[in-house]
Amino acid sequence: YWKLHAHGTPCTVVNLAGDWGAPVQRAFCGDRFVFTAPYVPKELLAGVPFAWTRDAHGFALPDVRLRADARAWLTSHAPEGPPPHADPPSTAYAALQILLDQPVEQAIAGWSAPTATMALAFDPRDPANAEPAGFVETKRHGSSQPSAAIAAALFGLFLWFQGMALLMGGLPRKAMLFAAILPLLPLPWWGEQVPRAVERLDSRVAAFVSVMLDGFEHHGRLHASAPSDAMYAREERMLWSLDHGTYAQTLGRLHLVSPAPAPADANTALALLSNIVASQMREFDAATRSALFDRLQQEKRADRRGAGLAFLSAAREAMLDARADTAVATAARGFLDAWTTPPIDLPLPTDAAFNERVRLYTELADIPDVEIADGGRAIAARAIAAAH
Repeated sequence: YWKLHAHGTPCTVVNLAGDWGAPVQRAFCGDRFVFTAPYVPKELLAGVPFAWTRDAHGFALPDVRLRADARAWLTSHAPEGPPPHADPPSTAYAALQILLDQPVEQAIAGWSAPTATMALAFDPRDPANAEPAGFVETKRHGSSQPSAAIAAALFGLFLWFQGMALLMGGLPRKAMLFAAILPLLPLPWWGEQVPRAVERLDSRVAAFVSVMLDGFEHHGRLHASAPSDAMYAREERMLWSLDHGTYAQTLGRLHLVSPAPAPADANTALALLSNIVASQMREFDAATRSALFDRLQQEKRADRRGAGLAFLSAAREAMLDARADTAVATAARGFLDAWTTPPIDLPLPTDAAFNERVRLYTELADIPDVEIADGGRAIAARAIAAAH
């Protein structure tokens, strides 16, 4: 369960373009976050936006850096509790790649979001030391929610002393209080070292202590530097593209570019992606279409669910087309049957393009196959119920 101990820090490189002279690049790194949280933070820190860069397709392009020892550990250990499906990942590193490689999600994010910009505050005489304007405002005016910060700190202290009492309950009260207070003084260094030391005694307690200590770590800290000196700048990269990633043989077979004009929102972006996929699938010969649908079915059964959503409209069209090649219709049915069979990525109200996801499943109800039609209706109904 390595994710209990893993943290990430969002970093970005900003190109400063202005009238003061030659262009300047500046790197900013923000608050670290627990990896079990959504792996793409929305902000570097409060008031400072974060966004992935985009690839040649206009997709958001995750660029994850790992320390060499972290990568070595992930590549030499099996994934935690691999699900019983075909072709499970052999290492924790391979499982992490599958987790992060989500081209449909990255297409929605890249196509629907405006070009990322960041407002900066700087001295015109020294633009190389610019800082994000949101960070400067926070420093100038202080936290906008001091009561929430105080409440969180008090709750964190309560958890800390409860945890230390659990660990050192046999000590006299004064000795226990001294042992509990002393580690708080040199934070955040202890935030890294205490769990590693405790883990030698009990890994479950170490995970508990790690979560508690993370609550004490100072947030709102900005690390500004030249790009070459940024945190993790020299570490190993986990970087992949649609053409060479997990879905190179399905979504990667299509010609996808950033649309102009850009979609107005996430729902429009997913609808456009589905229409482009359906249109290009019509241009393939019957053998290629059959092979693609068969491959999508295999991906779903192997728990690779990052691309299939974009092909629902194309598969529905193939099943409804009376002139379609029999092999194509059969392969499309196999894919849709697999896609509407658990495990399913149920659309959630918090998902980007939630309405369009529900619509894609609702459309399956008119397919002349009872199991697929009922499956599509059930998924859409569950999603709508969750939204209410």
